[in-house]
Amino acid sequence: MRFLGDRQSGESRKMKNAILLGLLAWASAFAVVAQQAVITGFHGNGVLTWSNRLSNAVFSVQWASTVTGPWQDSWSLLRPLPGTAGATKTVDVPMFYRVAANTNKTILLAEDFADGSDRRWTRRSGQWSVAAGAYTGIVAAPTWDACAMAEPACWTNYILRARIMTAATNNDFGLIFHAQDTNHFMRFTVAGEDGNTCRITQDAFMEGGFEAVAEYASVVQKPAIVPGVWYTLTVITHERNAFAFVNDDLVAYAMDLPYAGGFVGFMTDEPTITCKEILVTSL
Repeated sequence: MRFLGDRQSGESRKMKNAILLGLLAWASAFAVVAQQAVITGFHGNGVLTWSNRLSNAVFSVQWASTVTGPWQDSWSLLRPLPGTAGATKTVDVPMFYRVAANTNKTILLAEDFADGSDRRWTRRSGQWSVAAGAYTGIVAAPTWDACAMAEPACWTNYILRARIMTAATNNDFGLIFHAQDTNHFMRFTVAGEDGNTCRITQDAFMEGGFEAVAEYASVVQKPAIVPGVWYTLTVITHERNAFAFVNDDLVAYAMDLPYAGGFVGFMTDEPTITCKEILVTSL
């Protein structure tokens, strides 16, 4: 909820203070019981801050119209809301927030290439090799990209995380998710010609190469990618939505994707990328 600066009325200030006090009182009680996350700040500019008492956890910010709930982690109840001329509508809106942690995750894929093999991966394009616990892809003809995907699976609501290093930043590279087959998938990529491109696209194989057929990213920030540095890229998927991170910083998100699930992989238009420590867990 956002409150606007000095022009807000006295009633708005009272409402803001009431909500903030209610939130912090509830957050303190919740922290004692759940020992999961402690909300340490909630500011009028729309920023909520908490501290993490758990490792290997995935958090969701939930809202409710009353402190007793029910708690929601989706805006689906608030959109779409068909209107009728002259009608009056009433809906529950966010007044209280909490942070919930989920540690009950299933490991769907864990790959460290320690056995020197990529037997679980399909080399769709480019040249791929395994060495020293890492997977290296080199762009090659005829598609002039490098693309590899994990064994087919239909995963939904999952977290994909991998460490990736590029030798250059003239073109983009990143993660494949929600792959329907080796020709149709979603892609989260960074770098690019200016070194700080950030995209979430729907890709398809056509006329001898992969093309982005639709753009979906709402960019939060463009990460500056430096060659020769390891970056942790993460995609969290929930239904037809995706949230993309670089080194745990949210950089982009996308809603209403064409696919709700699929399998994962890597893709690059750079000459060379190296990938390691791939982990896919349930959300």
